[in-house]
Amino acid sequence: MAVFHIIDVRCFDGSVIKANAIGNNAAWLCPCGYVLPLIASLRIAREVSCPPCHRRYRLEPDNENRAGSVREIASR
Repeated sequence: MAVFHIIDVRCFDGSVIKANAIGNNAAWLCPCGYVLPLIASLRIAREVSCPPCHRRYRLEPDNENRAGSVREIASR
């Protein structure tokens, strides 16, 4: 059974925000203020882009192949 947990989202500017994760999926709000959550999955869409600001993020697995952390890979 998948368990809900909180993971870090590491941004280029050094700030760390939080994402909600369950199994191999994660959802978080972009720091630009976009009102809809960004959603990534280790199986379907590991990289996502924020529509208004175009920041790109990558979901990384933990040691158990669950959602482990997110990092910004391209800024606006």
